[in-house]
Amino acid sequence: MKVESPQTFRDIVFSDAYAKEEAFIGYGNPAAKILIAGQEVTWRKDADQLNEYNVYCKRNIADWRKNLQQKEVKQTEVTIQGDIQHPEDGVTTEAYERFNPLYPHYLRFNKKLYIRNKDWHTSNYGASSTWIHYQQLIDSILDRPMPPTIIDFVTNCFITELSDEARPHNIEVDKNRTKEEIKEEKKKQAEATEKSIADRCPLLNEPFFQNFPIIILACGQYASKILPYTFGLGKDFKNELFESKGGYKVFKNNDRIVIWTRQLSDHRGNPVKPELIKAIANDVRHYLK
Repeated sequence: MKVESPQTFRDIVFSDAYAKEEAFIGYGNPAAKILIAGQEVTWRKDADQLNEYNVYCKRNIADWRKNLQQKEVKQTEVTIQGDIQHPEDGVTTEAYERFNPLYPHYLRFNKKLYIRNKDWHTSNYGASSTWIHYQQLIDSILDRPMPPTIIDFVTNCFITELSDEARPHNIEVDKNRTKEEIKEEKKKQAEATEKSIADRCPLLNEPFFQNFPIIILACGQYASKILPYTFGLGKDFKNELFESKGGYKVFKNNDRIVIWTRQLSDHRGNPVKPELIKAIANDVRHYLK
């Protein structure tokens, strides 16, 4: 897989300031025309997952620097051979050791992740609902007749997060805690997330992120914390700048379209509907040209 990274991307990767703070840039193809911004990284920073968080998030800019110093990354260098095991199973695997942000989780199947009794050895090596919907969105934008067997949407877009403050699932927050403790924990999480978004404004204001012709903010209300300072909307930003549609908002001009929608993850009682995916794809497809 040949990577023709724009100079604006290289400016971030080789910035001493961003390297020093171990900034999380993102995953996928930096030469793509589509940027998807989610809510936050998904790796918790507790003792059990600290190393995984370091590999997938804190090492991100160092891995990109390594890629660009090679000038070209061949697909064989990020292909996982033999038995596929997810790194969270606690086993040091080739998939884990050779993780590459250019093509994260290569060969993860295009089906919902299933694990029996929390034992990663029983994993079907599927994907999260978020990545399934990202795949559906890119397939729809590209008007693919058939979905691929494996997750490959990262070859046609770049993905990042508005916050790099890793956040546990609610089930982890609620475990063995009183209502008051849960409330306090969620308050701390919200404060940490808001600070992280504010801290990431300089990074997300870099020309690399600003110059995508298609920007999909799949992060719900998280976007309201950053839109006044990014994507050229200005500090006087008002929601009225966006045209409201069914389940999302649109801002567009001749050169760029910004979609503001919900997080593309299934929640209990609130799954992502296929109609939303198709509608967004129909709006942005023109901007690929």
